[in-house]
Amino acid sequence: MKLRNLFWILFTVAVIAILFLTTDPRPLLNLNLWNFLISNLLFLSSAVVWAVAWNYVMKDGLKESITLNLESLTGFFAPAGIGADFLRAYFSKRRGISATKALSASFTVKFFKFIIVFFLLLLSILLLAMRSDQVPQYLGVFVTALFLTMGGAIFILFFRMKKFIRFFQKRFRSLPFEKLYSHMELHFSDLLFKKAIIITLILLVSTVFEIFAIDYAFRAINYSLPLLHIFIFSSVINSLVLITFTPQGIGFVEAGGFFVLSIGYFAVAPTFIGSFLIVWNLVRLWIPAVVGGIIASVDRRFWVVR
Repeated sequence: MKLRNLFWILFTVAVIAILFLTTDPRPLLNLNLWNFLISNLLFLSSAVVWAVAWNYVMKDGLKESITLNLESLTGFFAPAGIGADFLRAYFSKRRGISATKALSASFTVKFFKFIIVFFLLLLSILLLAMRSDQVPQYLGVFVTALFLTMGGAIFILFFRMKKFIRFFQKRFRSLPFEKLYSHMELHFSDLLFKKAIIITLILLVSTVFEIFAIDYAFRAINYSLPLLHIFIFSSVINSLVLITFTPQGIGFVEAGGFFVLSIGYFAVAPTFIGSFLIVWNLVRLWIPAVVGGIIASVDRRFWVVR
């Protein structure tokens, strides 16, 4: 394990410890294990559906695509927030599939994810404005999230610009940026209207699973929020996940989530916020990483035996 990966794992542990020590842990002690299990299954289901979208771009075997996408969940703690993408490319290469093609497919699907989250944020602002007069309290968070999601989509488009590729190729000669550029051109040129709609619909299904995973994470600590609240909140923290400064937005998700839930429209008691963030940290990071590690270990033995 690289030192940077270990750092982010320890950082995540520290975030959980701070949340546990600074809030009342009673909701965690009364954790509803059934709802916790459902939350995990829903989140893993969203990853499986994401794999279907990736497979649709790759035009590969669906079963293998789901397997290697689940294996790549072990990359959640990798630096720069794209560890899962690189692991997906690595596992693809092990199966005789072009690593740059796999990485290009990941970036293509992520582009659509950024766009979906951007419009969900806009819809959330509209719904919040219709239901409450406290939009100004949240405006800074929403505007930041909107800029970050759109910035992520634009960054992916940079990989279709020759000047951008040449700039990076000169500085990182060992990395095949030219091949990545070729695959990005191929994937985007293949995106007819019908195909773009299908990818969007698949990712919307994945997003619905994520929203309900958040809902059941709240239920796991015996706290319930109206589904509209869950939708608005999920649009914010899902955008924070896409921040690539830290793996899966670690730190940003917890800080942003605590801020959004603690004021105005939501006004959730700090006790429940801290417990929810701990549970959600387990659901979106630790459990998927463990599941991915187990699948990768079993799959590795299969390849050795074969």
